[in-house]
Amino acid sequence: MSVLQITSFIIISSVFLHTHSDSPSPILTPTDLEKVMEGTTVNLSCFAEAPCPEKPPTISWSNIPESANITTQLQEKPDKTQSVFSNVTFKASYKNHKNIISCTATYTRNTSDVSTVKSTVMLRVLFSPKETHITINPSTSVSVGTNVTLTCESKGNPSTHMNYTWYKCGQEMLIARGKKITLILNDSNTGLYFCTAQNKHGNQSSAIT
Repeated sequence: MSVLQITSFIIISSVFLHTHSDSPSPILTPTDLEKVMEGTTVNLSCFAEAPCPEKPPTISWSNIPESANITTQLQEKPDKTQSVFSNVTFKASYKNHKNIISCTATYTRNTSDVSTVKSTVMLRVLFSPKETHITINPSTSVSVGTNVTLTCESKGNPSTHMNYTWYKCGQEMLIARGKKITLILNDSNTGLYFCTAQNKHGNQSSAIT
């Protein structure tokens, strides 16, 4: 009698899902903010892909003014894929000069796996002289015959072609040009002074010292 032996095979198939550890960097536009005039409106846009519609990335901004207006929304593109769009607007101020503005996209895959990627752009603001003031060296009381150096300090962009002029109260004509002047303290040059800083965008005078 022959015995028919039937051997059964169990085939186990597995699906391996591979996820990239590096999420795509957000697209920040414009990419050049080199010559923004003070007082003009800056408009920045940031796009981040949303490969998982159930868990779209969040977008955050850094180094923007507190008064900036931010709008963020989830958008569907013509190919049915999705992306997060964020827009920020603010007035350019000299205080924002050389700020490195960044747009950061944070992707959350699960409770223990968070990925952050960002794009940056430097803001360069053109502005007339600001915070103009005089520094005195030595700053303490000095005796007659001592050299005293007055320096006109000011912020402005461009700063490479800043012009400085000096005036003494009671005299209508300028007494000197240049960032620094050195006086030998005596009866003829004691008094109150002020300086004016000027670039192509305007000028500003210091307080009387």
